[in-house]
Amino acid sequence: MARLLAWWALAPVLGACATYWPTLEGRSPTAAAAAYRCADSAASALGFAHTVGAERTRSFEARRYDERASNLLGMERRQFDVLSVELRPADTAATNLRVRAETVVRRITREGWVEEGAPASPGAQRAARELLARCAPGVTPGRSP
Repeated sequence: MARLLAWWALAPVLGACATYWPTLEGRSPTAAAAAYRCADSAASALGFAHTVGAERTRSFEARRYDERASNLLGMERRQFDVLSVELRPADTAATNLRVRAETVVRRITREGWVEEGAPASPGAQRAARELLARCAPGVTPGRSP
C-alpha cells in the first residue's frame, strides 16, 4: 500500500518533467546535409541566432531573446527561447529531425550571469513546430517518446 501511495505522489512530478522542454520529431525527405541547412536557415528566419553546434555533428542550438517576457521579469532577468536541433540520417535520401523547445532565464548575481531552465514558452514551442513544418513538409510533427 505504501508503494502505491508513493507512486501516486510521484506520478504528477514525473509527468510535469516530461513536458518541461517538449521534443518534437519529423522526417525530412532530404539527405542530412540539406536537412541541416534547411533547419539552420529556418531557425535564422524565425529570429534565432546559431550558438552551438556544426554540420559535421548534425546538431545545433539556436537562441532568440524574448524582449516582451524579459520586460515582465524586471531588470535583473532576461529570457531566451532556445531550439535544440538534432538530425539523424534515416537512409541515404531522408533524415529524421528532433527539435527540442527550451526556455532559459538569465539572472544577474554577484558572481555574474546565471542561467536557469524554465518551462518552454509558447513562442519556443511554436518556433519548433514551424521549423519542422518548413524542413519536413507534409509531416505532422510528433512528440518523441
